[in-house]
Amino acid sequence: MLSITPIASGSRGNCILIRSGQATVLVDIGVPLFYVEGALRRLGVEPGKVDAVFVTHEHTDHIGGVQAFACKYGTPVYMHGGAAENIIRKLSRISARKICEYEYNDFFFKDITVSPFFVSHDVHCTGYSFVSGTEKISMLTDAGTVSDSLLKSIADSDTVLIEANHDVDMLKASKKYPAVLKRRILSDFGHLSNAACGAAVTKLALGGITRQFILAHLSEENNYPQLALSAVSGALTSRNIICGNDVFLSVAGQYKPGAAPAAADTSEAVCKTALQRA
Repeated sequence: MLSITPIASGSRGNCILIRSGQATVLVDIGVPLFYVEGALRRLGVEPGKVDAVFVTHEHTDHIGGVQAFACKYGTPVYMHGGAAENIIRKLSRISARKICEYEYNDFFFKDITVSPFFVSHDVHCTGYSFVSGTEKISMLTDAGTVSDSLLKSIADSDTVLIEANHDVDMLKASKKYPAVLKRRILSDFGHLSNAACGAAVTKLALGGITRQFILAHLSEENNYPQLALSAVSGALTSRNIICGNDVFLSVAGQYKPGAAPAAADTSEAVCKTALQRA
C-alpha cells in the first residue's frame, strides 16, 4: 500500500513521508533533525530506516535539515540535475556518493516508480508523483502557477498534496511583507493562492479519479486552515462536487504530523473530511 503523511508543512519548514510496501522515503527536510526523528518514531519509523530523501528545491524551508539527517544516517539524497549545483553547495558535508541526480524522466526506486516534474517557482523546483502497484500519489508545492498540462499529468492520482499558500486579500493587506515580496509571492514564480489551489483541485476532481486532497504549505501570516479549506470547498461546491462524498479534503499543519481532517462547519461551507493515515 502507498501512503503519504505530512510531517511538517508551512512557511517554517516542510517534510513529507511516503511509504510503500518496500520503500520509506522523505520528500524534503526543512525542519530540525530532532523534530524529524521524533515525528518519524511516533509514526513507527526508525530514522535510520528511511531509504532516501527526495528534494524539491534549494530553499531553506525545504532543505534546512537535509544535511544533518543525511550525515547522521547515511541516507542518499535525490535531486534534479538542474538544481543540483546550488543544492550541493548548501549541503556541502554530504558525501558525493550519497548525492543522486536525475532528469525529468520516470525512474524506479524499489517498488515505486518516481515521476518528477517541473514546477514554476523562482528557483529550479520539482514536484513528484509516486506510483506503486495501482496507487498514485502526487505532490505539488511552491508553484506560482499550475498549467493544464501539469494537471493532466497528475490527473490519475488517487491522492494529491497541493499548495494553498495564501489568501490574496490577506497578503495584499499585510504590513509585515514589503511590496517586493508580495509581488514575488503573487507572481507566476511564487506560490499558489487559495483561489488558484481551488481552481486546480476542481479541475482534478472533475476528472473523477482523484478523491483525496491535502492542502499544504499554508502561510502563517497570510492564511489559516479554515480559510483555505473554505475557499477550496467553495470552488468544488460551485461545480456540484460534494465534499465528504465525491472528494475528501484535509490540511497539513506546520508541526502536526499527519493531515488533520477539517472540522464540520456548514456556516462557512467547510467540508467534513477524512484522510486515511499512514
